[in-house]
Parts: sequence; structure tokens; C-alpha cells
Amino acid sequence: MKSEFKHIAIVGGLGHIGSGWVRVLNSQMPNLQITIIDNFLTQRYNSLHSRTSNVVKFIEENASSKNLESIINSVDIIFHFAAITNMDPKLISFSNINKVNISATKNLVKTAQKLDIPLVFLSSTSVYEKSSGSVDEDSPITEPVNPYSLGKLIEENIVRSYPKGTVLRLGTIHGISPGMRFHTVVNRFCWQVANELPLTLWSGSKNVTSPYLSLTDLYSILNRILQDRSFFQTDNIFNLVSHNSTPLKIVEIIKNFKSEIKIQIVNETRARLRDVSVGSKHQYINELITCENPTEDIQQTLNLLSSDDFCWHKFYDKSPNLE
Repeated sequence: MKSEFKHIAIVGGLGHIGSGWVRVLNSQMPNLQITIIDNFLTQRYNSLHSRTSNVVKFIEENASSKNLESIINSVDIIFHFAAITNMDPKLISFSNINKVNISATKNLVKTAQKLDIPLVFLSSTSVYEKSSGSVDEDSPITEPVNPYSLGKLIEENIVRSYPKGTVLRLGTIHGISPGMRFHTVVNRFCWQVANELPLTLWSGSKNVTSPYLSLTDLYSILNRILQDRSFFQTDNIFNLVSHNSTPLKIVEIIKNFKSEIKIQIVNETRARLRDVSVGSKHQYINELITCENPTEDIQQTLNLLSSDDFCWHKFYDKSPNLE
């Protein structure tokens, strides 16, 4: 597999998405050079353990830093993965979203413009907070109330104002990586079950349909971006969703691996209350999506949490070739 780019920057590269993608690229595009910028806000030091050879530079820095241009002036494309998330309750106010996420995106767009290089920004299907039914990239969006979702919508507009800016709207991520956390639905359920804790179902959303995305599908699309510059010529916003499901359906899949599960119903103000099925109008995006449900990712996550000899090198060495 060959990249059309020689050197990429991944901002926020130690997190759930970046830490795994770096290793996939090391296996499939070993000549591609990677610079990682991360501020360690979430303390993912373990993502740098057994650092892969394609990571030629690591910079501990904020994405809003004025020094960013000089740090990455040799790269050909920027991937913007950095953000405080909806699951950081101490941080999730619009004031913090504006101070951290939005200011970082403004700075990265400004930097990309000065360097005249593409910028790929990871947004979220949570921007469809008030939507219901089936939606795609052309569907109108009502301004979200949740600070994280509102911030993502504002950031999308900032990125799309740059002719070389591309927005990828991601469903809720599942799948394993060295920098993963266990705060999103599938991963949280696996963590709880593996450690014989009650599985916490949010009362308001346990039967509500919402979008999910496997890391495998995401990496396929990110790889395609690196392989084909024409990707940027078709549109500047893409919905990336592997499947639309409910938390209760995910619980039923987990029961295939562990039948005895304790369930605790909890009230949560962040619970989604409306069914929404997110898709993409782009056929070539849909053709890259292969994960119809989270079964394989659940199995791998439970194995990671229960195995006494799990090895990341072996895991990525046997990963399928992502076209």
C-alpha cells in the first residue's frame, strides 16, 4: 500500500484513534513518516510505549500553540484528532469547549492555510442531537444543546471555510487500540462485564437507535485519503458510520461471550432520546464500510481485558490489509 503523502501530522495522535492508526500505518505504509502532536491532557503515555519506527517526531504541545507552524512545517497533510470529549464531565462546558477545542481548530486551519496543505478534521455524528429518522450529509441540522456537539458543529464550519479542509463525522467509536479509554458505549460495557461490574444502561436511551463506527472501518477510510488525493475533490464533509444500533442490542451481542450479566439502569441527562439512523450519500464511502455490527470488536476488547499474554505487535501484524 502506497501513500501519496510522504509526511503527515496527527494532532491528538495518542488517543483512541491515533494510537492504533499509527501502528496500522507502520504495518501497511512503513515508509510514511509521522509527526505526533499531543498535550497529554488525558495522560495516554502508554500510547508511546514500544514506539513504532514510522513516528519520526513526537511533540508535547497544545494544538492552539502559536509555535505549531514551525513544528509541522515539513508535513504534507494534517489530521486533527485533538479534543476534549463529551465524556469529560469536569471539562464539558461551552466555555472550555471554546477555549480548548474551537481555539485549536481555528489555529490548525490557520496553520494549514499558511502551509497550503490539506486538513482532515474528526467531527461527530452527535451534531444530529436533535435529528430523528434517517439522515445524511444533506440533512438540515438544528443547533445542538450539548456543548460538545455544538462545538463540533462550529468547528465543522471553520474547517469547511478552508478550501482544503475536510470534515469526517464519526459515529460512536468501538474497537481496541493502545490509547483507548472505556467511556463510550461498547467499550464501557466490555470493561464492566470483563471486571464483573454491573453493566450500566441509561434508562432514556437503552432502546434508542444511534450511529456507531468500528476503528477498522475508520482506518480503511483514513488510509484511502492517504492513497488518493482525489478524495478531497468530491466533497468536504462525510458521515462515517458502520451500523446504527441500540444499547440493548449491543448487550445481546455481549451475552454471546458472557451470558451472566448484571444490569443496572441509571438516569443520565446526556442520554439520547430520539432514534436516528445516520448514513452517507457517498457510495464510495459506503463501499469502504464492512463492519455490520460490533461483534468482532467486542470479542477483541474482552480478549484484551482478560488475556495474560496480549501483545499489540502481534495484534497489528495480523490485522487485515485495509484497502
